[in-house]
Amino acid sequence: MALAHGRQKGGRGLARSLTIKSYVVFWAGSMLLALLTLTAGWLITAQKMTRIEGRVLTELKELDTGRLFEIAIYTEQREHLLWRATASEAHKANCEAQLAEAEKVLPKLKGYAMSAEEGRLVDTIAARFQILKERSMGGQTGPPGTQASAAGDLLAAVDDHEAVNRAEAAEATASARRLQTSLTRWFVAVIGAAIVLLALGASALISRVVRPTFALAGVARKFGEGDFTARPAHMRDDEMGHLARTFSNMADEIEQREEARLRFVALVAHDLRNPIVGISLAARRATERGKLEDAEAQRWLRMIAAEAERLDRIAKELTDNVQVAAGKLSLHMKETDLSELVGDVAREVGATAESHKIAYDGPPNCPIWGDPDRLERVILNLVSNAFKYSPTGSTVSLSIQLKESHAVLAVRDHGPGIPKGDLDVIFQPFGRGRQAPQLARGTGLGLFVVKQIVEGHNGTIEIESEVGAGTTVTIELPLRQS
Repeated sequence: MALAHGRQKGGRGLARSLTIKSYVVFWAGSMLLALLTLTAGWLITAQKMTRIEGRVLTELKELDTGRLFEIAIYTEQREHLLWRATASEAHKANCEAQLAEAEKVLPKLKGYAMSAEEGRLVDTIAARFQILKERSMGGQTGPPGTQASAAGDLLAAVDDHEAVNRAEAAEATASARRLQTSLTRWFVAVIGAAIVLLALGASALISRVVRPTFALAGVARKFGEGDFTARPAHMRDDEMGHLARTFSNMADEIEQREEARLRFVALVAHDLRNPIVGISLAARRATERGKLEDAEAQRWLRMIAAEAERLDRIAKELTDNVQVAAGKLSLHMKETDLSELVGDVAREVGATAESHKIAYDGPPNCPIWGDPDRLERVILNLVSNAFKYSPTGSTVSLSIQLKESHAVLAVRDHGPGIPKGDLDVIFQPFGRGRQAPQLARGTGLGLFVVKQIVEGHNGTIEIESEVGAGTTVTIELPLRQS
């Protein structure tokens, strides 16, 4: 009772705990979520890094293009000065070639512009380049400082564009560094969380599965070695706890059956010893020739025969018990009159019984297909139980009724009755009610064998009992079909 109370109390305390299945699902889901988070973070970061990389690459190309444009303008200025100084057609051709080169580069510069500021500066560069080009085409006729002034304005705009371009490239590089730092921290945090989850999950599985499994295996090993008191410690209210409780219930039942088996062996030994002692005593007395009168010798011989018959009956009962326990009950079926069989048992028992009365009521004929010897044992067992558990002088009633295609045999006594909690036990091997040991001796195999014999005849057996009002055992057997 204390153990059961402790289990119930522990079960209520752990009722809200997760089962192993739900815990594994939660743990695996958490790990999967962490993996998906890492993957999503990596993909998002990869996309951002790709964009930043493209931006930085564009800014670098824009810087290179600006430098090519600037070199072309400087070269054009040098050739223009030489042309003005020497009036050489070669320098004039070089000057025109550099302007053409700069004009070719200008659309690329326009295409690389990634911000409004850069676009505005490129437009300024394009406008000032047109001014420079017009003044350069004036050649030697224009004022000397006009072309140089236009070139200076153009180069100033190119410097401003380069400064903005450098600033934006630096900002893109800084963004990439910040993103890399954030990504590193994000990865470290998620991986750290995953490691913590992994460690917690592994620890929980060790404490909830591995250790209980080892503990339960140890208890099972002790139980298998013969320590029937070995029981697992209380566990959580999960699958392992259910397994431990199932093992404990199984162990309790095995222990109870082992105790019942030992009691059965002791009872059989006692029952066998009595007739053996009687036979031994009667045999010794009967062999004392010349000392016994014939009548007394005949009495001892009759005692030997009676005790031998008792031994034979015990041996048959043990054989039946062994066959039933092994699932090899053999029945010799033939046409049998159940009314005649029950009537004969009632008359024989009534003629010899001194402590109880027996009454029988039934139809004159009740043909069934069965084993008369086994059925006789069923009837004798039920009558014997009724005698043992009912008060002296009371009447045990036997009756047979025909019900459609079945014969209904009822055995009723006026004993103390059987509590409802014991009705599910008495048909089990070695099963006896809680009050049965105080009322009468027994092995707990009688009703188990009776049930097997009845079911072997395709019949059913039921018990109705009321505490203080007696017990009725009802057996239904199929009638022989003509």
